Amino acid sequence: MEKEKIKQKYLLKGDINGIQKYIFDVQNNGAAKSLKAKSFLIEEIGSVACEKILTELKSFDVNGTIFYEGGGSFYIWFDAEDDFVANNIMNKIRDDFHKALKYEKFYITLSFVKADKQDFGATWINLREQSIKDQLQIFISYSSAFTPYSLDDETISNLQSKEIGVNTNSDIYKAITNEMVKHNYFFISLFGEKEVFYVTNFENIITNKLPFWEDYKEKESYKKYRLNHQYDYPDNFILEDNNLIDFDAFGDFAAHRTGTNKIGVAKLDVDNLGQLFGNIGNETEGEKLSEALNNFFKESLYTIFSKETLKWRKLDEDDKEDKEVFKANIYPVFAGGDDCFIIGAWDAVLPFIKRLQEKFHDEQNRWRNEFIKKEEDVTLSAGIVIVDPTCPVKLFAEMAENALSKAKKSGKNKIVLFDQVFSWKDYEVLLDTSAKLASYMQQNNIDRAYLNKITKSAKGFNALNNNNGVNFDNIYKLKYYISKNDETLNYIAELLFDPYYEAMKNRLLNHEADLNIAIYPTIARITELLTKSKLAYE
Repeated sequence: MEKEKIKQKYLLKGDINGIQKYIFDVQNNGAAKSLKAKSFLIEEIGSVACEKILTELKSFDVNGTIFYEGGGSFYIWFDAEDDFVANNIMNKIRDDFHKALKYEKFYITLSFVKADKQDFGATWINLREQSIKDQLQIFISYSSAFTPYSLDDETISNLQSKEIGVNTNSDIYKAITNEMVKHNYFFISLFGEKEVFYVTNFENIITNKLPFWEDYKEKESYKKYRLNHQYDYPDNFILEDNNLIDFDAFGDFAAHRTGTNKIGVAKLDVDNLGQLFGNIGNETEGEKLSEALNNFFKESLYTIFSKETLKWRKLDEDDKEDKEVFKANIYPVFAGGDDCFIIGAWDAVLPFIKRLQEKFHDEQNRWRNEFIKKEEDVTLSAGIVIVDPTCPVKLFAEMAENALSKAKKSGKNKIVLFDQVFSWKDYEVLLDTSAKLASYMQQNNIDRAYLNKITKSAKGFNALNNNNGVNFDNIYKLKYYISKNDETLNYIAELLFDPYYEAMKNRLLNHEADLNIAIYPTIARITELLTKSKLAYE
């Protein structure tokens, strides 16, 4: 009887490349629908690709199990007799993927390495390096990729279907979103098979949670306003309960609460993820971390999104923010794996990102106790931009990506807002102080021109901070400049001065400062956005 050969274990990584370029390549008119359809499709194509690989492995009498899937990447363990057999199997699967996606604007790269049974971290690092190499020569074994082709009736995109009334001249993505909203399901056709995905597959995760008109507390008043100004809106002005809220409306919602018609765009990402996995000692801990990150960017975000209200700057007893929920003001374009992309009313995005980071910090402490080494850190970086609702989608996506990149290049575990880098502690103070300052100015009828004085004083603060030593006489002169001993302005002087004074004192004593002194111009800028004349619906 022939002795069964001992098989070698491998770890496979699949990457959906070109995601951001693909998702954000949409027209502004109806962008909300197109973005959601594309993000849904990317998420499910990853799932379909995993199943395709497992089926193909089985056809070669090879066992495969999913290690992790989400956020545009997936990992699969599989066994093969040797490297030669593993390469033959993967080349066959790669060719199938290239053929299936040859007319799409994204593609899938597959990389694999031999598993180090003693060191999961080493396996992860080797796979990461191999993936980088493979992405630089994606079509090396697929010569057909370099052959000219033309579309014909048989090669229309695999994502289109007569069942949803789509033809070659219509917007496939808006049609898909319409079907998802109307029938609570959508499907894709890939590798010759139709895959149907029902909304019930995504219960209690943020993936399928969309801002609908039925969620907006002041919908009836806004409907009248929009009807009276219908020619100002490119999208349909008839606002049905189960239709998506559009970006123009996000700007209006913010203007109704603050006077500033802007939207916020945020990109977040976990820092040093590759290094973190590389330091993990075994496969079990790796699986726990993968699952924890995926759950955070889907389920934890969903809890904040669906159950919490804005309430970061209560100005009076009737303030609408106590009643407005995030889910009517936030649009999760994609969330999964180790990152997410959020769009919404600017005054909703700022506190939402703060709550998200607070939740991440709580989870981080639990992860340290359960499956990562205490001396290692899992941190989060973010970039936020505030733009007009009419800003081209491609442009604000690039701006948010650049802001995130700046946060990561500035030491990570940072957030960038108005092109300034802050710690998460700074960001908390920014929002809290801006809210208090805006409330106080409005309640005491302080002219918004006073904010210019705060900005100028910030330049003085920064100049003092850059000097050798600390001149406390000049610090108090700056405090006097802010208030001029005006009793009404003393509260503002103390609100801004006290944290600054502590930071300067810590600097003098060679202690680590709790606060970035550069926050003051940003406080003035946010306060300015919070204190304009509000948009009235009636």
